[in-house]
Amino acid sequence: MEGGPPGEDVMFVKDWMVTDPVVVSPNTPVLEAQRIMRDRKIRRLPVVDRGKLVGIVTYRDLMEASPSSASSLSIHEMHYLLSKLEVKDVMAKDLVVVSPDDSAEHAVLLGAEKGVGALPVVHKGKLVGIATEADIVRAYLTMLGAREDLIRITLKDVDLKKGALLDLGKVVEEAGAELVSIFSLPQRASDLRMVVIRARGKDQAAVERALKARGYTLHK
Repeated sequence: MEGGPPGEDVMFVKDWMVTDPVVVSPNTPVLEAQRIMRDRKIRRLPVVDRGKLVGIVTYRDLMEASPSSASSLSIHEMHYLLSKLEVKDVMAKDLVVVSPDDSAEHAVLLGAEKGVGALPVVHKGKLVGIATEADIVRAYLTMLGAREDLIRITLKDVDLKKGALLDLGKVVEEAGAELVSIFSLPQRASDLRMVVIRARGKDQAAVERALKARGYTLHK
């Protein structure tokens, strides 16, 4: 199993994970696992044995375990073979996991690096939740205020080495808006950054004028 060290980010896995994931045991029949996934509209199931995470099974795993429709077996024969298969026969055992105290950023990077869309969350050897890629993306969208009707201003050619983030927050507030988030992106072939500001307020033009007056360049 693989995990990672806790980060110092504001947002942690424990804040956004699903705390009561649907689970199966190693001895759960494959047909039953398929039914659970269909009924719950989920695509993966952690496999737990006496409270300990021992594997994970995905919808794809279950489909690949099913006999092909091109098989010469009869429907009854295929159903019989499937009825004998258990989750332990098809589950993945080489797990990539995270801790509740890992940063959300660490979880996203780990999932991307390992090519997995969901990470079991383990504490002291026991499953305490599951964090999917979609959960973390929603968390970041919420944190950045993307779901709110906010002022959104993008600046270019910002030098972050000169205390620009603190200055930007001050300019936004002096212009009568409430800062919600600031994040920066690299600019191609440059040490300067592109900065995206989100703020609550009614007069975006006033904030833009204040930023331009302070010497910042709007990205249009």
